[in-house]
Amino acid sequence: MSSNCPNPSFVPCQGALPNSCCPSTNTCIPLAGNTTVLCCPSGSDCKEIKPITCDLSQQNVTVNPDAVVQTTLLSGTLLSCGEKCCPFGYSCNDNENCAMDLDQKLLASPTAGPSATTSSTQVTRSTSSSKSTDTAAATITPAPSSSPSTAVKLPIVIAVTVLASILAMSILGFSLFWFYRKRTRAITRVAWKYGTEI
Repeated sequence: MSSNCPNPSFVPCQGALPNSCCPSTNTCIPLAGNTTVLCCPSGSDCKEIKPITCDLSQQNVTVNPDAVVQTTLLSGTLLSCGEKCCPFGYSCNDNENCAMDLDQKLLASPTAGPSATTSSTQVTRSTSSSKSTDTAAATITPAPSSSPSTAVKLPIVIAVTVLASILAMSILGFSLFWFYRKRTRAITRVAWKYGTEI
């Protein structure tokens, strides 16, 4: 494995795809049976990212030394996700974001291999529809996840609602009890008064 990186500002990824490099502030994440590397920005785990360009040539570090997604499956076909695609090792979710597959020991699907009959057609289509400035590359954007916050907020809302209901019932019960006691005392006084006079 060469210690030199095509981009001098990048550093080699230890134990990942041979000859793969990432910016020094990024984390190298091996994907799809160590056929692909993603340079994950500092402060993120890149479990969910925004889709990238479908142009696989942008993941060729030889012609694109700034690539932050690098793969050896350059004859393959990326999974589409909305108008773009997901890197190997990711799948498109319902939010049209790319979610990291749980099992990264698996190689990419057969359609990602050079023997696939539709590979060259799809890659050519993807390449022609991609702008030259749309690299795999330029940035990896972690996708914000709304699920955890929603899951946390829901129990809080339920708890607050229950507490508010209990408080309201307590106030109502106390008010009724107080009114009943006051009314009972008033009736008792009246009865005692008239009873005394009689």
